[in-house]
Amino acid sequence: MLGHVLHAHPEVVCYTEYLNRVRDKSTAEKVNFLHAFYADPPTRPPEPGRRTRPDHEPFKYDLDALDVASAWAPGWLPYRIRRATVPYRRLPIRVLVLERRNKLKQAISHASVHQRGSYASDLEDVEDETELVGQTFDVAALEHQVTAAENRARRLRTVARRLRAPRISVTLEDMQADPKREFDAIFEFLGVPPAPDGFDYTAGHTKLLSDDLRDVVANYDEFERSPILAPYLRPAAVPTVD
Repeated sequence: MLGHVLHAHPEVVCYTEYLNRVRDKSTAEKVNFLHAFYADPPTRPPEPGRRTRPDHEPFKYDLDALDVASAWAPGWLPYRIRRATVPYRRLPIRVLVLERRNKLKQAISHASVHQRGSYASDLEDVEDETELVGQTFDVAALEHQVTAAENRARRLRTVARRLRAPRISVTLEDMQADPKREFDAIFEFLGVPPAPDGFDYTAGHTKLLSDDLRDVVANYDEFERSPILAPYLRPAAVPTVD
């Protein structure tokens, strides 16, 4: 949703998972790919018909903050030297960090997809809405996923902090609660004009699962007994983005 809304702005081009095409290459090749991208940014959308899924983890490509920053060092330098020269380089970019505040709901969404065998992400794409209520989830598996999501989020914040560039943090929950407010703030941060009148701040996406987990989870009482999951059932106790 974030990528689609950004790309819909008349002065923003958003390439989703641009590094996917070099995901299996060496770190040096990935850095060179980034270097070429920022040296001459493409302005046209990807090829027609290309479909990619949203990306939440820059380290999915095994790149740390210094790897990313080294893309702005002179291209003729060897990769390791480029990387060594950039710890204090201020980058000519802006960093947008997207996180889901409620890691339990994030884990449930992921688990629900696999249990239902459907990757629909919009309510309008679900043929039988009764599949979205009263599901039973493996508590131990969710505890593992929530812990992993917290660890990934901490890594994400660390990468963002180490990139010496202006940054803004947004959460999925805030974008769903007031998309216009959140995206107007993002567009201002990016230095582009406000979106035009009639702009669709949701990119056509509608929420899939209920906000109230009691509607979604059949074994809700087990969640309440879990020291890992229970805090996410109390909104005031949910950790926030740094």
